[in-house]
Amino acid sequence: EGGIQITTSSELHSIATSLRHNVSSHCCRRWDVLAGYRFVRFREGLTMEENLTSTDPSGVVAIGTTFDVWDSFSTGNEFHGLELGLAYQADRGCWSWDILAKLALGNMHQVVDVDGYTRITAPAGAPATNQGGLLALGTNIGRDSRDKFALIPELNLNVQYRLTERLDLSLGYSLVWMTNVARSGNQIDFAVNPTQLPGNDGGLVGAPRPAPRFEDTSMWVQGLNFGVVYEF
Repeated sequence: EGGIQITTSSELHSIATSLRHNVSSHCCRRWDVLAGYRFVRFREGLTMEENLTSTDPSGVVAIGTTFDVWDSFSTGNEFHGLELGLAYQADRGCWSWDILAKLALGNMHQVVDVDGYTRITAPAGAPATNQGGLLALGTNIGRDSRDKFALIPELNLNVQYRLTERLDLSLGYSLVWMTNVARSGNQIDFAVNPTQLPGNDGGLVGAPRPAPRFEDTSMWVQGLNFGVVYEF
């Protein structure tokens, strides 16, 4: 008997710097082109912790023996590339709006880390810690990295309202799409060869599973922004 706790985490950072050039301007409308550099970092982690206690009087494990099993799958992605964009802005009365479309092309550096351990504590005995958990074992534990070409399109929509002569309110929406992103859940091989589980001293017999799975996918991120601008 026992319990399991699964924890996930993710973080996304992005920095861009661009040169902007006006190509068309008529009355209350204008078109600009942009070119610059884009950096994106996305990290994700997935950990699984099991706390088990033997309660079977007819089993081969002494009653009261505890098993603390820990599996960890984490990924890191760093993008560096050239970014091109097109911006449109229009004004009408107290309202103004702008649309910004950008596309970044460059290198995505992917890193996958897999780790795990099992701590077995017999009644009145000292804990014994072994490498490998349940889904992270000797056949897939370790770090791998590689570089792949990636695209990051982005769309930004913003509306601004002039509340007073000096005060503006704004509301915006952003959508970002990223290709070739390594995510933690995609690195798990759910096939397990039980002969290599910690506590089995006979060594691996049969297929080396779980196997390393260096897989990537596409993902999108969206968000809203609110703003207040006061001019003086």
